[in-house]
Amino acid sequence: MASVPPPELRPESGSGSTAPGASAAGVQAGGEPGGPGPAMSPAPIPVTVTVPGPGPGPAPASASASAPAPFSQATSLASMPAVPVDPTGRSRPIGEVLLAAGLLTQDQVDRVLDHAAQKRLPFGEAAIALGLLSRAQLEQALGYQFDYPVAVGNTAVALSREVVVAFDVHDPVIDDLREVRNEIQLRWLNGSSGRRAIAILSTQSGDGRSFVASNLAVTFAQGGSRTLLIDADMRGGRLHELFGATNAGGLAAFLSGRVALPSIHAAPGIRNLALIASGGAAPNAGDLLARPALQALLEHCERQFDVVIVDTPAASEGPDAKVTAAQCGGAVVVVRQDHTPLETVAQLVKSLKSATVTVVGTVLLDH
Repeated sequence: MASVPPPELRPESGSGSTAPGASAAGVQAGGEPGGPGPAMSPAPIPVTVTVPGPGPGPAPASASASAPAPFSQATSLASMPAVPVDPTGRSRPIGEVLLAAGLLTQDQVDRVLDHAAQKRLPFGEAAIALGLLSRAQLEQALGYQFDYPVAVGNTAVALSREVVVAFDVHDPVIDDLREVRNEIQLRWLNGSSGRRAIAILSTQSGDGRSFVASNLAVTFAQGGSRTLLIDADMRGGRLHELFGATNAGGLAAFLSGRVALPSIHAAPGIRNLALIASGGAAPNAGDLLARPALQALLEHCERQFDVVIVDTPAASEGPDAKVTAAQCGGAVVVVRQDHTPLETVAQLVKSLKSATVTVVGTVLLDH
């Protein structure tokens, strides 16, 4: 699908440290990633993504004493259209948006209004001229006004910078991830299967599954799709860390019968996006994922959401990934440049097809 060097990608469970790359490896249209190797099908989507080096990590919790809780209170599956949207909020003047986000005080708004009137400047430009607002903060607020969800103000405190598309509306990775999103939409979501769930797989730890899953989920949400992100990695899942959520009451607790319903949380600052965390490590993860309860959960979620993205553990760690993909019906395989042996990818694709899983495409990461 794409070549994405993820910034600030932490190693998956059991992997060594990884260093982010500064440029992306190309993917030939209709060819194989990284040169000759075993035949793989389907062909990758011909996209090359270049991501800048890592930015600063998430702000410490003390960065804003008045910051709201990162996630809304967990709700039941019965109320699952998840993230409520205020259709009137975006019609407010930009000054009110910035005030509500905690980026400006009322006194500062008044100063900006006076300066804008004197200099005949738009409000945002006047705020920047006075040194009260950065260009990035203004662009994030404008993204909210134009129904393009990005993290802004206090809501950005909990988010990891690894979720790169949630922060910078002009980051070059966004357009490339949009193309990946569009290909998934065309190849799978709009297909005859009627399914809305898709699993993200790779053969080894450290390949970047969580980076792909989290950023794709945000990209779908930014495109207006009601999106649910599920962490089915009950060996070392960390999506709750990327989005500043609790891991309690997650998928493992639900599948083991310890809770009647998994907790579902609204992502901070990203409308249309919700998360079900992994719920912690489970000694019998493969058995839990094979239970009918997961299929029932996915079917319910697919009725409530436009797309359900499911992160999985490495296929080399056990049957979990294949079992989860079979429950979803469709999968995207992540391949790490100069790290993932192509023969293992070919074996994984063959194994998925034998389980009647549709392999929608591959994502090539260089990091």
